[in-house]
Amino acid sequence: MGKTKVKESKKPLTLSKVVVYILLILLAITIIIPVGWVFVASVKQNSEFYGSPWVLPEKIYFQNFIDAWEREHEHGRRESCKLIVDCVLNSVSFSGFGRKTEYLTRETRSESFREEGGTKCETRLAP
Repeated sequence: MGKTKVKESKKPLTLSKVVVYILLILLAITIIIPVGWVFVASVKQNSEFYGSPWVLPEKIYFQNFIDAWEREHEHGRRESCKLIVDCVLNSVSFSGFGRKTEYLTRETRSESFREEGGTKCETRLAP
């Protein structure tokens, strides 16, 4: 069997691509730095955090996670369940709102098409 050569096309790097890459890198930095800071703050003792929140911890302190887990069990899971139910209901309601809007938009486009002389079977949605 013969080898098939694949032609590699090198497109020149345009200014618009450079701008897009710079914006994507800046976006990534604005997301990664806060997440990293939250993690670093979570493994500090309270005295370290309140003393200087921007300095790396002297020792990694996982007791914060254990304390948070135990406090959640003391309160029970009622508040967490409320939060989850609220999030699900909001997601469902906004999803329904979006679909209703889409339905109304389609109906409006169909009616305007028919008014311009199109027939019902020719109705197409505008892109």
